Amino acid sequence: MYWEEFNPNAQCPIPQSLTSSSNCFANFKVGAMSGNMGLIRLMNIVRKINDELAIAGQITVEQLKQIADEGYKSVINLRLPDEIDLLANEQEKTEVLGLYYVNFPTKPEDLNHQSTLQIYETITELPKPILIHCDNSIRSAAIALLYICIKQGVTFEKALQKVITLGLI
Repeated sequence: MYWEEFNPNAQCPIPQSLTSSSNCFANFKVGAMSGNMGLIRLMNIVRKINDELAIAGQITVEQLKQIADEGYKSVINLRLPDEIDLLANEQEKTEVLGLYYVNFPTKPEDLNHQSTLQIYETITELPKPILIHCDNSIRSAAIALLYICIKQGVTFEKALQKVITLGLI
């Protein structure tokens, strides 16, 4: 199966202090965390974060068709052109299904206030729901978390620190 929705009852190793309803982690259920690596590298699983966002590693043509059938409107690809195992002609394959496509090449070490603001604005402007993907879903999770935190009024610096604390970048 290529699709997995987060189960709010699943065991979540994020500390309770970070998942309280008083902060941006309340609605961000990362059910795929384990060990020292942070997110398990599940490249072929699409994970629904909320009604606006889903994340994934490198997606397949079949997954593009599935998200289109599920009502998704947009895809953001965070991968750089020199990464390995890219989906050939991803933009064309996405747009032929009627989905909006944005390639926003992002390195975790290059995330700063300006780049996060640009990604935030892109997510805000695109039709939703949106699938955000990279090679292994770690960058996707970081971007989704930053977006959710900033949308809820958390400063960029605090949101970024939480992303770093979780080991996403």
